[in-house]
Amino acid sequence: MYPRVLLSIAFSMIVGFSMSTKASILNYSSTIVVIPAPANVTPGNLESDKRIRVFAEQQHLTLAHDLAVDITVPGTSPAGGVPNLSIGSIAAGTLVDSYLLHFDDAGTPGDPVHITGSIAFSDDILGIIVLAQSLDGTDAYPGLTTTIYPFGDAARGLELHDGNGSDSITFSTDLHTIALDFHNIKNTDEVRVITASTVPEPSTFALTVVAGLGLFLWLRRRSL
Repeated sequence: MYPRVLLSIAFSMIVGFSMSTKASILNYSSTIVVIPAPANVTPGNLESDKRIRVFAEQQHLTLAHDLAVDITVPGTSPAGGVPNLSIGSIAAGTLVDSYLLHFDDAGTPGDPVHITGSIAFSDDILGIIVLAQSLDGTDAYPGLTTTIYPFGDAARGLELHDGNGSDSITFSTDLHTIALDFHNIKNTDEVRVITASTVPEPSTFALTVVAGLGLFLWLRRRSL
């Protein structure tokens, strides 16, 4: 029994190291559900009054050009009667991961739906995209060409105005967490989050694989 346990540990060293070095979603509130990348996120395809969906888009992507984003500085949008955006760009050559948060309420026109949630990522958030036009411009890159997005739908972005029925988003000073507050009336709200991407150093990964395989084979011989 003991050799088998050690064999399992050796194998876990290899698999676990690889998995732990991938940028990922760290934790999230009960109102958020992580799903595989869907084929279609246009209105009516992922309806729910109680759940915000999130899925990974392109991962470990080296940007071929500067990527424009709507929020780059921690804070709450809107604030002080203005959208409170911090428009900027992520430089070409940066290694990033992209995620889309999607909410499509199942209510009826004129029947508002309110939902809140929070999500944290294991790597720094470099930029957040919240405006409809900005979402349209990034659907194919760093979004997915295999997913149909609500391109051209002005309601897909956040309505960032102070007052009843407005949406809001808070980017935490820890640079890992965002909090969402959506108010929908039979439409969608979407947020694209761009994080830094962590991949293993080739030399470190190779050493770990060699060590893990060596331990695996040694223990395997002892168990025979």
